[in-house]
Amino acid sequence: MLTKRQFEEEQAAAIRPLEFVSPQLYQILKNELARLHIHPYDVRAGGSRSGSGIQVELLYGEQFNQLKKGFFEDQEEVQGIEQGIEGGAGEAALFFRQAAEEIKKAMIADYFKMMKP
Repeated sequence: MLTKRQFEEEQAAAIRPLEFVSPQLYQILKNELARLHIHPYDVRAGGSRSGSGIQVELLYGEQFNQLKKGFFEDQEEVQGIEQGIEGGAGEAALFFRQAAEEIKKAMIADYFKMMKP
């Protein structure tokens, strides 16, 4: 039987939709995807709070079989939010910008596989 503390730790470590774990990080992701004309529903963004930060997992690709992970400490998250939403070079903004580029490449490759005779 789990104690209340163990149960809360398991719940905190569980991957949940990123928009509920950190709305600010999700907004940065949406901004970077929009910059490349990618819809947020083309990505499954999840996250979990662990210790002093947030673990982010992005699933993308035709069957959502490609994964990109990142970890942001609370101070990095604040810096990334302040700079990322304004288009700066915060660590969070940089991570999501690189992820958006990878997602775009995967979507293009999936499209050409689908159109191949």
